[in-house]
Amino acid sequence: MAHLYLASDLDTCMRECRAEFNGDVAVATFEMSQELKYLDLAELRPANPFLLGDEGAVPEERRDPDVVAAVNPLVQSLVATQFLGELGRELSVPTRPGENQIEYVPTQYLCEFVKSLGVGGIRYKSSLRQTGWNLVLFDPNLARQVSDVRHFHITDLSLTYEEIPSA
Repeated sequence: MAHLYLASDLDTCMRECRAEFNGDVAVATFEMSQELKYLDLAELRPANPFLLGDEGAVPEERRDPDVVAAVNPLVQSLVATQFLGELGRELSVPTRPGENQIEYVPTQYLCEFVKSLGVGGIRYKSSLRQTGWNLVLFDPNLARQVSDVRHFHITDLSLTYEEIPSA
């Protein structure tokens, strides 16, 4: 099934599509065609521990009577935040041509699970541009193109690096 990958801005888009020197890139602007319910992993923050201190913080209808050992809701919230943070990091890992695609099956499985919950997409941070983010839409019809396609020719690439200290 087709998915639509969007970027927050032109520079993030260029980096995410792995634009190469002397290559060409086509870009258009999109907007949501309807209100979008999405999982936001780009702005993930741990729960406020002052709001979740005791068993009374969890509504009674959400308590599982079959669980013998009560788990502090704060711990549950922190574990969920940690799991979602890891999913966001995995989604933002750049792929390279020729890499073993089997490594991405767990991430794809988790995305399909999120989709099965009725969520329209996932927003996550770009690992290629510090201030950028990406949005994958599980249904491309959730967005519509609102600008003409613009074409760019890549005339230069910059590279930053740092030395890895030897052990």
